[in-house]
Amino acid sequence: MVRNTVILLSILSPLASCTQLNLGSTPPREIPAAVVANAAYGPPPPSDYETILQQAVLAHLVAPNAPQITVDLPRRGYTKANPSYGTEEKFGWRVCGHVNNKSSQGSYTGRVGFFALFQGASVVELIMGDLNPLSYSSRSIDIACNR
Repeated sequence: MVRNTVILLSILSPLASCTQLNLGSTPPREIPAAVVANAAYGPPPPSDYETILQQAVLAHLVAPNAPQITVDLPRRGYTKANPSYGTEEKFGWRVCGHVNNKSSQGSYTGRVGFFALFQGASVVELIMGDLNPLSYSSRSIDIACNR
């Protein structure tokens, strides 16, 4: 019985320390509503924004293998200064979407959400979620994209 307990503890100890890493995320600095309302968002992205965004997403994937990429229409948006993502406070046009990539075995892995911020014709921020819908990044993207 003692041996089983030691083995179980040795397996669970690394998992417990990994869980604590996510809890230490620094919250982003809030932007006052008046600043958001009066910000200079600039012009909307060009009509080929989907192509520009697809190239940015492909560059972000470790092994792009026939990804299916869907994108929403551009809307005014912003990023907050957030040390967890390395983002700064920026205003522009947000485009949200999903990517579903094939694994090395040839099956699709599942939809992963993303948030992109355009300034003019450039993607200045691209934040990708992960397959866990409850992760910090996936939840943040869902909130930012009003999902």
